[in-house]
Amino acid sequence: MATCAAALIFAATSVLAAHPYNPHAAFEINVSDVPLRQNAAGRMLKARIYQPGGPGPFPVVLDLHGGAWNAKNRTAEEPMDRSLASSGLLVVAIDMTLAPEAPYPAAIQDANYAVRWLKAHAKKWNGDGSKVGVYGSSSGGQVAELLAMRPHDKRYNAIPLPEGENVDATVAWVAMRSPVSNPLARYENAVAMKREPMMNNHKTFFIPWDAIHESNPQEILERHETIAFVPFLIMQGALDDNVRPAVQEKFVATYKAAGGDVQFHVFEDSEHEWVARPGPRTDEAREMVKGFIARQVNVRKTLDIYVVDVEGGNATLFVSPAGQSVLIDTGNGGPAAQRDGERILAAARDAGLTQIDHLITTHYHGDHFGAMEYVSSRLPIRHFIDHGELVEARSPANAFVTDGYPKLYAAATHTVAKPGDKLTVAGLDWRIVESAGQHITTALPGAGKPNPTCADYTPGMPDPSENAQSVGSIVTFGRFRVAHLGDLTWNKEYELMCPNNPLGTVDLFIVSHHGQAISNSPQLVHALRPRVMVMNNGTRKGGQPDAMRVLHSSPGLEDLWQMHFSLLSGQEYTVPGMFIANTTDDNPSTLPVAPLAAPAPGPNAAPPPAHNGAAYWIKISASDDGTFTVTNARNSFSKTYKKS
Repeated sequence: MATCAAALIFAATSVLAAHPYNPHAAFEINVSDVPLRQNAAGRMLKARIYQPGGPGPFPVVLDLHGGAWNAKNRTAEEPMDRSLASSGLLVVAIDMTLAPEAPYPAAIQDANYAVRWLKAHAKKWNGDGSKVGVYGSSSGGQVAELLAMRPHDKRYNAIPLPEGENVDATVAWVAMRSPVSNPLARYENAVAMKREPMMNNHKTFFIPWDAIHESNPQEILERHETIAFVPFLIMQGALDDNVRPAVQEKFVATYKAAGGDVQFHVFEDSEHEWVARPGPRTDEAREMVKGFIARQVNVRKTLDIYVVDVEGGNATLFVSPAGQSVLIDTGNGGPAAQRDGERILAAARDAGLTQIDHLITTHYHGDHFGAMEYVSSRLPIRHFIDHGELVEARSPANAFVTDGYPKLYAAATHTVAKPGDKLTVAGLDWRIVESAGQHITTALPGAGKPNPTCADYTPGMPDPSENAQSVGSIVTFGRFRVAHLGDLTWNKEYELMCPNNPLGTVDLFIVSHHGQAISNSPQLVHALRPRVMVMNNGTRKGGQPDAMRVLHSSPGLEDLWQMHFSLLSGQEYTVPGMFIANTTDDNPSTLPVAPLAAPAPGPNAAPPPAHNGAAYWIKISASDDGTFTVTNARNSFSKTYKKS
């Protein structure tokens, strides 16, 4: 058998430009204290500057400390501040006037002043002062909410800034840990718990007592005051007996109902100040804040699609220009659930997501739903979509579908997809074209022409499995179109596409069924006429010669990108290494030229080459004019396909 060096197969080329803010970056930071202003009690309030090394300009974060309005200072959240700054954010933590020095609204006045001061001075520390975001903790969260909701309140703007007379105090976004979104509810909780010090903290700050109503974010919303709405991230401990989760949930619901954008996440096994201690939940909170900030500061103009390596399963993440997300499938389960789940979460972090808005499970095979529980335990999933009831006999391999899955969607929204449904994703036209073995009967706009490949159709074996139940989607963003049909099999493809083509043509085809030959018929692939295909195959799953011949001969095809070199393709049918995203743990020095035959299935079959180490996605970034760029994350090779 002829061979060639694997290093030649996997040659690298060009480099992809970095995000404006990369939450996974690592910067050295310089920490310094500077005067902010002298308060009415005569104390010099200071600002602690956490400045990343480098020219910037860096996004700016104002940190407002907690302490029940009566205690703490700019150092209270230092671990969080250092973590944020080291990712490339200029973080400025300030002292605020404490209640014994002056009651409400003094602390909000300090915060308002600090926003204007930062906008005027951030450039000194290589910060971008055009927009300022806020991180607030506990009582500092209440200050942050008032600051964001009432940026032009004359009381809050009372402290003049001579060098910035025309600078306003609007903020771009607010991230919070355990904010006191309803101070009255917290006071009543302290009364019930007989916590006299906490009761006194409220009485010292809210003078006169009616101020606890006037400055109550929950009551402000209920009074329907005219306020500014900015994106909120609220992180809440499930075990918090200081700010009760139910109180927070009510605020979140009220803010949303009023038209606000709020992302809410409850951290299990966490109390009020869990981020003060090292641990996995603290790490999760830090990464969540960074992801939220990335989503706010990185102006997204493209539809971004991450085809994630889940070793011959499927996981494809769509992120719209508006930041809304759709995840199709969640990879493998069992021992591979954590591996595949972490790969999906890494893509979500790269996209700056703090939740998955919609999860489509195309069908109930373990390589498509396996890591769902793992992912949902670490990233909220708001809407679950599937084809309906399981059609295969219940077994240990699919027990999660009936035992675990309903518990997940019971806490969210659940939809059984039907052909013709539209999924609401801002900026996208998302159509369900196939589900539960049924297909659309009315052509999509611009489609419906006769499909000439139907004349050459040869039926395949009947498929009673879950594959034939796959939920299939056509997604349109301006002039860019993509097809993702799950594991839809040969005969079902014919039923969908013949005699007339109801889908039209696409720019991108996410190759069905991992590139296996029981799917990907000419009646589907050649009628779609994709310019680019991405195949989420495994090292020995997908890529058989029969399938590859159909793919490579598709009219109008410019490039095929693969997740792995497939032993079933060999070099005979595979693509150049720059188009292949992943190698294996034990990377061989040579790769076969001729395709290998797939071993007979069963417990005695030799395992495929393992890949449990570093994994890389293939990312597609599409503009609404039809131009799109595909990038191999392993070697940073990218290619742009101009609008057709």
